[in-house]
Amino acid sequence: MFACKPTAKPSPVGPLPPKILLVTVDTMRADHVSAYGYRRETTPVIDALAKRGARFASAYTVMPTTDPSHASMLTCEYPRTHGIVANGTRRANPDGPSLGAWLGERGYSTAAITARLGLDPSQRRIRGFEHSDAPRLPIKHRTAEEVLERATDWLHARAGERWFLWAHFWEPHKPYQPEEPERSAFAAGVPRKRRYEDPTRFLERGGSIDAEIVEAATALYDAEIHHADRAIGGLVEVATAAEPAGVEPILFVLADHGESLADRPLESRVGFGHGTHINDEVVKIPWIVVWKDHVPARVVETTVSVVDLMPTLAGLVEADASMTCEGRSVAAALLGGLEPAPKPIVVDRRRFKTQPIPGLRHDELAWIDYPWKLYRNEGAKQPKLYRLDHDPGETRDLVPEAPVVTERLASDLERWKAAHPLARDDEPWTPEREAEQEALRSLGYID
Repeated sequence: MFACKPTAKPSPVGPLPPKILLVTVDTMRADHVSAYGYRRETTPVIDALAKRGARFASAYTVMPTTDPSHASMLTCEYPRTHGIVANGTRRANPDGPSLGAWLGERGYSTAAITARLGLDPSQRRIRGFEHSDAPRLPIKHRTAEEVLERATDWLHARAGERWFLWAHFWEPHKPYQPEEPERSAFAAGVPRKRRYEDPTRFLERGGSIDAEIVEAATALYDAEIHHADRAIGGLVEVATAAEPAGVEPILFVLADHGESLADRPLESRVGFGHGTHINDEVVKIPWIVVWKDHVPARVVETTVSVVDLMPTLAGLVEADASMTCEGRSVAAALLGGLEPAPKPIVVDRRRFKTQPIPGLRHDELAWIDYPWKLYRNEGAKQPKLYRLDHDPGETRDLVPEAPVVTERLASDLERWKAAHPLARDDEPWTPEREAEQEALRSLGYID
């Protein structure tokens, strides 16, 4: 691993880019972003950014759960390695890789301003953030406007400094409760009722959700995406105006995971939510990279993972950046307008203590070696196999028709699992952590 020991902060001079902005949006699935072809104009700001920079057409999270996904972005490790495999848990090795620490060693002031209780690098034992601002009990989450205000205050105080800011927006996470002007623009006439704003997550066997509820809840969800998009526009404007004025930051905009919108109720027995299955609607995410005059405007088709974020950002900051990561840098490809080399990625699903629907007490992983996607649930007799280029909806299991491919991918996944044993945090819990767990449970974040 690269060195992460604290060092004296260098003077902010030299060729390093002075401003870096990482924006993450909770629960924003790629196919509801208009830059990705969605029928509604949900994201005019992101669309405009995508036209100026690189848009990853096939980007995946490592797990459809907030804390593990963000931890992988900030550490370049898969959840099995950093040990944060559920919300509210802590990193097993606090001395491991850290994007904040790496940038801090290069003279950057670093901050994390997040919208949800517990999404705080220090609480997750991820080092390197000098300033960390997340809600504390009894507050469980904050609005996009609050995040924008706090981020603006921090940026205004950074005159004469190189800076790295991670800002996290809660919307469009459930419950879907957009305010004006989005509510009228996207969901005019939808009454303020729980069945629309917080539709059911788990379904009975053979159950379904009324089409009226699906349509109304989806409209509310889209309105919240637009709300977050508007806040992103404000933050980018503030970051560009921040010192040094007029210099545009390196900008990464992406989601931590997607959301089930009653896409496959009979198969998954899930209505609205995430964390329970790893089909593309909940693990495929939007990801935009903008750096004026450096990253040309284009669409990158090669499959990437959020575990690639840290080495890629480091590669943009420092051309010869070197680190041991489970992700890989695609910085050279972005700068050169090239396609990165293909590489398989892994998507995980956390194990549930309870089992509201079958299979959740067993580990499940997906091995994506495009165009193939193989699922392995440890409680199932055999894997499932889909070909994403021919069947993006994952409706036809090809295991019976492609035994050779199935065996090859299953063997690759088993070798990967053997090389990545599950790390655990064995330190005792405190009353404060117990209170945090109970609050996250009330949000539906843990079972």
